[in-house]
Amino acid sequence: GTAQIFLMDFDGSNVYPLTNSGGAESNPSWNSSGSQIVFHSDRDGNREV
Repeated sequence: GTAQIFLMDFDGSNVYPLTNSGGAESNPSWNSSGSQIVFHSDRDGNREV
C-alpha cells in the first residue's frame, strides 16, 4: 500500500480517511484558518502540494 492521510480524534478514535489514491500522500498540515488541510501528493510520479 501507499501512504495515505487520515483524520481522527485526539484519543485515536473515529478514524476517517481523507485520501484514497494510488499515489503516496504525506506531510499534511492545516491551513492558517484551520478549515483545510494541505499535503504533498505523488499521484502521477511528481510530488505536488
